[in-house]
Amino acid sequence: MNKSLALAAVAVTISTVGAAAPGATAAAPSSASCLPGGLYAFVVNADNPSGARSSLAVLDTTSHEVVRTTTGLGLNPSSIAITHDGKKAYVANFGGLPLNPVDPSTPPQTVSVVDTGTGNVLGAVAVGRQPVQVALTPDGRYAYVVNSGTTEDPGSITVIDTASDRVIDTISDDGLLSPAAIAFAPDGTHAYVTSAAKSTLAIIDTAARKVTSSVGLGPQGRDPQGVAVAPDGRQVYVAGSVSRTVITVDAATARVSGAPIKLPGWGLPEGIAVTPDGSRAYVTEAASDEVAVVDTATATALPNTITVGRNPMTVAFTPDGRQAYVASSLGNPRGLSVIDTATNTVTAAVNTGSGPSSVAFAAVPADGTCQR
Repeated sequence: MNKSLALAAVAVTISTVGAAAPGATAAAPSSASCLPGGLYAFVVNADNPSGARSSLAVLDTTSHEVVRTTTGLGLNPSSIAITHDGKKAYVANFGGLPLNPVDPSTPPQTVSVVDTGTGNVLGAVAVGRQPVQVALTPDGRYAYVVNSGTTEDPGSITVIDTASDRVIDTISDDGLLSPAAIAFAPDGTHAYVTSAAKSTLAIIDTAARKVTSSVGLGPQGRDPQGVAVAPDGRQVYVAGSVSRTVITVDAATARVSGAPIKLPGWGLPEGIAVTPDGSRAYVTEAASDEVAVVDTATATALPNTITVGRNPMTVAFTPDGRQAYVASSLGNPRGLSVIDTATNTVTAAVNTGSGPSSVAFAAVPADGTCQR
């Protein structure tokens, strides 16, 4: 996979922020740290390549202002997922890019656990080598972490129990060689993982936590990166990094369906997400600093792309589908682009921090106890 990019698309669902989880050692919220009612975007800033200024910014989606920033994460955070109740955020910390073979005795990377109510970092969970994505199962019980691996480590999937924040399983399989991204079927029975090294899509039975099959993506599927599942679960969309295409896999037959969808841009498709109504897929093209839009009904790309920040990596939609947020890791000082999906134009460019890499949304109920 493109380890220098170190990111993959995240399937985003809305969460509702509440109090800290039972037993969590979180500080009491203050007027400076609590969040008034509304919808917020939680943006991970990786600060590539050093990672020294990594942070988690909270953005008010109405004003597009950063209202809180959390530091104390791991090195080069690459991805974020928020529990369905909105109480905790999980941030995958990719770590540094090793120039030499990694000593197996060195500690692995981690996933930071953050109290969304206070912004406090509750702790870190040790996972595998170079985690590029964390995603929650549809029922919210587990966080799956995609460990992309190193030259000495083929990669794996770490499974975290979100109730205890403990690792309960590690999925390793030849079909997961250099895994790049993960997405779940809506019913949670299967997870789909792109294997960058094998140019395949691995299918995991989530009950057994085993790879049950792999779909060959063909010559157009070399170095697959992001993956997204249609809301009805019938199609799985894969970003073909080398061919600059989107490949469609029929979930029922586990086979490639139709011809690859050629994108109008020219540079390294990375992240992909499907609108909540399933009508379109938005694809980040990292090398050409643009977003391509695919009409899923006709399986064709719209002729015009959307210019965003430098090196766009991930894209996520607000729950109503009216806006798409694109994180561009080299897009300082305004690396987060907000797209109006009705017009496919950028309506805001926001400075959330150094090197934004991933976005997730959470709703805070209005209770009158916290005001800005």
